Amino acid sequence: MMKEMSHVASCHATDCSYNRDSSCSTMAITVGGFGDSPQCSTFLHSTQKGGLQGIRGVVGACEASTCSHNTDRGCTAGAIAVDMNNSHPDCMTYSAR
Repeated sequence: MMKEMSHVASCHATDCSYNRDSSCSTMAITVGGFGDSPQCSTFLHSTQKGGLQGIRGVVGACEASTCSHNTDRGCTAGAIAVDMNNSHPDCMTYSAR
């Protein structure tokens, strides 16, 4: 049974290659992968824009095992927001269990 994937409602990592007008233009992102940090590991620092116009990115995988929205490495939040936290982009929808 296919479940609906959580989409990236907004992204304010403006220096990411996949950011187009505060929207994520890659097919899917991975959250986490750096310990239990909710960091967007798909972030690609570049002024050259990549991805696909008109695409609304989704959370393909969530490695932030301490997040209450994480079920079997999938995000159940429905929608997430990504914003810069110091020098790296984080999932601002992250909520500790």
